[in-house]
Parts: sequence; C-alpha cells; structure tokens
Amino acid sequence: MTGERVPRTTTWTTTPPARPPTIACPECNGLLTYEESYLGGTTSTEQWDRYRCPAHCGTFIHRHRTGRLRRLEGDETASGFDRRR
Repeated sequence: MTGERVPRTTTWTTTPPARPPTIACPECNGLLTYEESYLGGTTSTEQWDRYRCPAHCGTFIHRHRTGRLRRLEGDETASGFDRRR
C-alpha cells in the first residue's frame, strides 16, 4: 500500500539523542524542569520533551523539529504522551 504511514517504535527515555533545551515557563518565566523525552514518529524519528513548571503553571511539551512549546491542558495526553496509557 503506497503512501501508508506505518508507526515506528515509540519509547520514553531520560537520555534522548538530542539534549533537551533549557526552557523558561511562558507563564511565570521560571525555568521548566525536564522530566523525560518521547521518541517516535511515522516517517522519521522525532523527539518531544516533557517539562513541568515548579511553580505549578502546568506541564509542557517541546517538539524538537518545530521548536514549539505547548502546554498540556487538563487530561490532555498530547497524542499519547501520557505514560499511563
């Protein structure tokens, strides 16, 4: 089947291939605490890093390919980034 994307193996790690950047919380400007990284993707391996704000502003996901940081809302799992699944 041409064009069908097959998911690659996904994994959680605290020692990812690309070093997680130091990032300030977009709400309080304090430094976010790195927790772990998710490695996966469909066409190439991508890396997402999970951070938590020590001032309780929330949990954030940073995507390496785009450099985008976004806050996880409520019980959102960011496309399966919740390890409890």
